[in-house]
Amino acid sequence: MIITSLAVSLTLGYLAADAVYKSEQAKDAEHEVQKQQNMTQQDKVYYIQRSLMFSGYGVTIDGKWGKKTMQASQKYSGSSATSIDELYEAVKAKKEGKR
Repeated sequence: MIITSLAVSLTLGYLAADAVYKSEQAKDAEHEVQKQQNMTQQDKVYYIQRSLMFSGYGVTIDGKWGKKTMQASQKYSGSSATSIDELYEAVKAKKEGKR
C-alpha cells in the first residue's frame, strides 16, 4: 500500500513538473514571437536565463548579465562568445535544435 501511494505520488509529481515545463516552453515561444523585433538587452538576458534554468543550469532569473550567466550560456550553447547578442543567438539556436 505504501509503495503504491509512493508510486502514485511520484507519477503525479512527474506529470505536474512536465506540465509546468511544457507551459514554460509555450511561454518562451510566445514571448519570443512578441519580442523578436524589439528585444532589449535585458529581454535577451531573461530569455537566456530562463532557457538555462529550465535546462538544469541553476541560474537565477534576474535579468542581470553576470559571469555565471555568461559561463552557463557558453557551456549550454557550446559557444565561446561573450556578448549578450551572440550568446542569445547561440542559446536560441540550441534551444530550437539548430545546434
